[in-house]
Amino acid sequence: MTNQITLYGYESSPFYQKVKNILAVKGLSHNLVEQAPMGARQDLISIGVKYRRIPVLVIGKDVYLDSALINEKISNRCSGNKIKDEDNIVALKSSELLVKNLFETIIGVADFSTLPEVFIKDRQELWPDFAKNTGQRPQHMTQLRGHLQYFEEHFKDNRAFLSGEEISIIDLSICFVLDFALNKIQYSALPGFGASEFPKVYEWIKRFSDHVDSCYKNIEVQKISGEDAKKNILGSTESFESVEHSDYDPLNLKVGDKVALLPTDQSNVYSQPGELVALNAKSVTVALDSGIRLHAPRIGFQIQKVE
Repeated sequence: MTNQITLYGYESSPFYQKVKNILAVKGLSHNLVEQAPMGARQDLISIGVKYRRIPVLVIGKDVYLDSALINEKISNRCSGNKIKDEDNIVALKSSELLVKNLFETIIGVADFSTLPEVFIKDRQELWPDFAKNTGQRPQHMTQLRGHLQYFEEHFKDNRAFLSGEEISIIDLSICFVLDFALNKIQYSALPGFGASEFPKVYEWIKRFSDHVDSCYKNIEVQKISGEDAKKNILGSTESFESVEHSDYDPLNLKVGDKVALLPTDQSNVYSQPGELVALNAKSVTVALDSGIRLHAPRIGFQIQKVE
């Protein structure tokens, strides 16, 4: 089976898990190309994508970066099950901002002395200050406990999910990062972070995980090699997504300009080159030499003209 949807990622990435969960609840079968957790993504480089962060989603010959944009494209480009609140843009964007703060706090709680030096050096390629401000760990722990307490109080009426008895896109946009912190990297073992302290949060995560697991049973996920993915993507006959271009932009960029894309929170080691196809307030689209198009959100990305 060859699906039009191809997902690149690795299991320990929480944002990869977020996208996997959304695909499952939407009922969308897809191809999966597993990546190593460190180093350049050779499978992506082979199709012209220098960008290193995970996840990356491909539909036809359109490549989407960043889980926020990926979530949007899954909702409006792919058929599938309707998810509660997936059209509630204000709630969705608010949850993304919350998760950004939550994830930074979770990273700040990490005991970096337990991490392999090779992992720390790898992450410092992207974020030079990674694992350097360890003296703030107690402050981050208090911040994370504060977040957990708000969620604990939200569930005091014994609702099943954030918006009621039905799982919503807001649950899918938030719960994954708490599951990552408390269960995957075992912050639950830290004093003051266990199920006895936040029982309703842990119950919510369990309900969420059970629901997502049940959805996985209804889709087919085919693991394929990077080489097979390359053949499928470059050989796709699906039309490119039609994207709107705005002639006004503060950067004064023009269609056809050579540009480089880069997340605003990382070093420029893995900037993504391309030729500008379209630019608007929400997203940027560039053409790659390999014949595919790459899309990134404007929020969280910077664009630089390459002379």
